[in-house]
Amino acid sequence: MWSGTPPSEGVLMIGRRGLPHQDEHFQHVLKELLSLKSERELGPDPQPRPLNEPQNNGLRQFSERQRGLMRLVYCACLRDNTNQEWHNGTMSKPKSKEQPKRTATELALRQAKASANSLLRAEDLKGTTPAAATKALARLAKQGVLTRVGKGLYFAPKDTLIGKSRPSEMAIALKTLEGKTRPTGASAANLLGLSTQMPARPQLVAFTSNQPKNTGAARISLRRRSMSHPLPTLEGALLEFIRDRGESAETSAEECYRRLRQLLKEQLQMSRLRELREAALEEPPRVRAMLGAMLAYAELPETLWEPLKASLNPLTKFDFGLFSELPNAEEWQAK
Repeated sequence: MWSGTPPSEGVLMIGRRGLPHQDEHFQHVLKELLSLKSERELGPDPQPRPLNEPQNNGLRQFSERQRGLMRLVYCACLRDNTNQEWHNGTMSKPKSKEQPKRTATELALRQAKASANSLLRAEDLKGTTPAAATKALARLAKQGVLTRVGKGLYFAPKDTLIGKSRPSEMAIALKTLEGKTRPTGASAANLLGLSTQMPARPQLVAFTSNQPKNTGAARISLRRRSMSHPLPTLEGALLEFIRDRGESAETSAEECYRRLRQLLKEQLQMSRLRELREAALEEPPRVRAMLGAMLAYAELPETLWEPLKASLNPLTKFDFGLFSELPNAEEWQAK
């Protein structure tokens, strides 16, 4: 049962406390305890019951706590099914057996079930190689588990009353250009709840030099620079809506301010707001000014919007468009 130094010859560690093997009284009682054949001989009493006179005399020299510790040592020694081992004077459990690795197909199937009604690429499968992930997704598409919607892009359908669900053109374009695009125009206003218009062709801006492929029917405009601060879809839509000065909104200016204020103050966490600010610092000054005015209007901490204000030339005036009626627009250099 024991490997390495046996407990009767080393330092017994119980929790963070140790009992030295040099203690003669402890050695005497421990040997008697180890000589017992079963734990039942100790009975229900938490203290070891008298065995014979020499043992009893030895036990009386220990406190109740020490005797309780001895009982724990004895019980641990007798439990062959605990799979504990003795290493360098301490009791420890052996390392658990490693779980067998899942195959790429198993990982893909698990991901498909967990991501029903969403799009998948090989990069979404963790724990396998890109080549194996690509083959696994193609294999599941042949089996009908996934639907191929583009090169290297698959959809995990969900069963509905009218059949299997299908991805929207917007979802396909956003997934294809993930990390390189933002909704703009009417698509951005619709995502923000400021318009009921859903364009037949999603309107996106792509941060790339070449016209992207496999984006379905999306209408894409190019912005020929890199996007060093990729944003989630909602924050990206907000930044593009502000960049367009709110031209696509179907609501009144007051209703627009109210909804954007609610979005900034209640829906977005501070970490996401900081990312939004960092992305805005790469935008033209008018975008920084309008976003800063909205952040201040939403009564968010000054430390959040102050970098935007500090980045502006105090002598420049900006066309705020829909945002020109903000109560603090003039403070933010609106015309």
